[in-house]
Amino acid sequence: VDGKLLEAPAEPPDTKLKETVCQGAYPAFERDGLVFAYMGPADRRPEFPVFDGYVLPKGTRLIPFSNVFDCNWLQVYENQIDHYHTALLHNNMTVAGVDSKLADGATLQGGFGEMPIIDWHPTDDN
Repeated sequence: VDGKLLEAPAEPPDTKLKETVCQGAYPAFERDGLVFAYMGPADRRPEFPVFDGYVLPKGTRLIPFSNVFDCNWLQVYENQIDHYHTALLHNNMTVAGVDSKLADGATLQGGFGEMPIIDWHPTDDN
């Protein structure tokens, strides 16, 4: 897709509209139900990063969902980007109701059992 106008059904057959009008277009692709687009200069388009979270174990099934929160959007956003939020506040959650075999003793503790050590270095910008 390059944004070139292919048809103009309401225009006369000899119209120059198709040659003079172009709709901006960006390269996009789908991964696991999400659409990603690069909207910068074509000559500076980076490779799409492959993070470990994109590699799912064989047999993993993704189930789409959405949540409606009756609150300020910033409250939700802050919790989503807080890496320790889940480990500290939800470490006793189970998957009860999903599968009784999975729920038996399952918690989020397995993934967040130990707090990592974070190394940081001050910069001149501090």
